[in-house]
Amino acid sequence: MTKASPPGRLPKAAQRLSIQMTLQTALPIAQSKGVNALSFRILAEQLDVTQMAATYHAGSKKQLLFDLVGLGFAGTSDSVDGSTPVKRARGIIATY
Repeated sequence: MTKASPPGRLPKAAQRLSIQMTLQTALPIAQSKGVNALSFRILAEQLDVTQMAATYHAGSKKQLLFDLVGLGFAGTSDSVDGSTPVKRARGIIATY
């Protein structure tokens, strides 16, 4: 007979959810179905966690969308050269 684990929080070694994992799961949902279809219920189902755990890691839906935009634009201005702000903006847009 196996011993059942006690109720409550999992040990830290067993916890695997992170904001990066949450964002990597949310991004394809938002890309394929749109941001209006992205919900914490759907995100929690995809991550195989509770809705509260997904909300805890992502914050509000506004914060989740803000982080997704940041993920989408990450690194776009790294290799852009430009002597004026207008040239830099054009370079960033061309890179993106």
